[in-house]
Amino acid sequence: MLNLVLGRDGSVTDAQIVRTSGVSGLDRIALEGAMKWRLDPNSVRDSDLTAGRRHMIKFYQDARVSRRVEPFKAFWREL
Repeated sequence: MLNLVLGRDGSVTDAQIVRTSGVSGLDRIALEGAMKWRLDPNSVRDSDLTAGRRHMIKFYQDARVSRRVEPFKAFWREL
């Protein structure tokens, strides 16, 4: 679970772990990925600029990917 603070343009200006996955590699991937997100600027609320919003990230590992890369570098997707 992450807390994301957004800019008016929809970019993520800060991301913090609120609840860890228990695996530091997955937490790092979630933070790095979230910092690249850009939301629709029209969906940004005033509270997103200061307090931020909570966002749950779930990880799934595809068997084809796991044969080629280490588990912590496997793909992830936002649900």
